[in-house]
Formats: sequence, C-alpha cells, structure tokens
Amino acid sequence: MTTRATDVGSLPISKVTAESFVAKLPGGSQAHLLADSGGARYVVKFVNNPQHRRVLINELVSTVMFQALGVPTPPIAVVELSSRFLQANPAVCISKRHESITVPVGMHFGSQYLGRLGSEVFNSVPPRAAAGCLVNRRSFAAALVVDQWLCNTDGRQTLFRRLPGTIELEAVMIDHGAALGGYDWRLSESPWWGLYHNPEVYRGLRRFSDIEPWIEAITMLPERAFLDIVAAVPSEWLADDYTEFSAVFDRLWRRRSRLPEMLTSVFRSHASFFPDWIQ
Repeated sequence: MTTRATDVGSLPISKVTAESFVAKLPGGSQAHLLADSGGARYVVKFVNNPQHRRVLINELVSTVMFQALGVPTPPIAVVELSSRFLQANPAVCISKRHESITVPVGMHFGSQYLGRLGSEVFNSVPPRAAAGCLVNRRSFAAALVVDQWLCNTDGRQTLFRRLPGTIELEAVMIDHGAALGGYDWRLSESPWWGLYHNPEVYRGLRRFSDIEPWIEAITMLPERAFLDIVAAVPSEWLADDYTEFSAVFDRLWRRRSRLPEMLTSVFRSHASFFPDWIQ
C-alpha cells in the first residue's frame, strides 16, 4: 500500500451561512444541528461552547490532517450565524444550569452531518454485521497514527455508514475536539490516546511495517501545510492565542520524529487490542 501526504495548500474548508435550526445534539460541547439554504446539515460547535473555543481549532486542524492523509472524516465548514438567524431561532443557545447563554454572531465550526435522509448510520458496527462488511478497516490503523501524533486525548470516535445498495459499511472518523491535548494544548504522550474501544477493528494489523506508510506521510508533510492551516483559522476562534497556537504547531513539527517510539508504546501496552500483532 502506498500512502502519500496530499497538498493542503488549498484547504478543503467551505464557508456556509446557517438558515435553519434542526435540533440540539447531546454532548459536552452542546453542538446544534443546523442547515444552510441548500438543505445541507452541519453539526455546529459554537465559539462559546462549554468546553472552550479552542475545540473548534482542534476540530479544524485534525480534520484537515485526516483528509490530507486519506482517512475518512466528514467535510467541514466555517458556519456563519447572522443576527437575523439568531433572532429567528432563540432555541440556538448554550444551556448553563438555569440560564440560556446567547450564541454570538459570527463564525463557528461545522462538520457535515452524515445522517442524510434514507441513509443508515450507526454508532458502532451492528452486532449482526459480518467482519467482512467493514470496507476500510485499515483506516483505524491510520487514525491511530494520526491521533497519537495530534495528541487526541479521547478514545477514537467513529460512525459507520452503510454504502448505498450494499451490506458494506464504511467507518468515518468524527469528533476531534480533544486533539492537541484538548483545550489546554498540552501535547503529552500516552498509549491510551486515540484507541477505538473494539479491538476487532485492528484485525489484520500484524507488524510495524503496516503503519509505516502513515508515519512516513506525516513526516513528509511540508511546512506550508502547517502555515496554511494557521492562516485558515478564523480570528475570533484564536482571539489572543495566536502565539500559543503557533507554538503548538512548532511542537507538532518536532513531535513527528517521536511517532515510532510512541506507537511502539501503544502496541506493547495494549496487546489485547491488537489480536494479530506478531512483532
């Protein structure tokens, strides 16, 4: 298998305007499901979400890197909320104890909603699904490499969508807010970071050479890729964090050389998660 780092000079980030409110979603960030004028739906996290505005940056950085490395993840957008929209949709707010906090006008993070009308999306592989139904099992190995590099302090969050007209399922990596060490941007190391809870997805992963293509692809990412991402982050997400954000990228740049050692620690610490590992 050949894995190549793609050029992210032209970042896959669109800009849309929210036109309708669909639903509030569960989770600590209190994301909302919003739709644009064409009916496309987005899971939107707000700048003033309870977790921190930095999770929007973490989502953007991770998604761009996942896409550059060929790991399936939903397309993203910068979602604009106008004063007209917010006035017409008072349900769009942050709930805190016994009060509702207004969402500010401006730019927020959106991840395209996978549960389109008529499609089947699962939070985990359905119990009756045969092991062979998952068409991109190797994406979990790729995601583990990227999550270790980006210091995703959460377990790997994933949705599974059924491919139209088949029994086959595709895994799509979602929810990257805990990357870059979470809201405090401390890039620590742990063999727990980024593991998916079901070891079956790591079947077929036998030796270090199976993950080397992604390590090499990360190592080959050009410095321009980092600079383009920094430039793509809306100013209201960064606020006064530009210097610290730039320092995070400097640490990510240096951290690439530690990937082999970090992943070796994962395999040694969690042998039960890798049932076919022989090296």
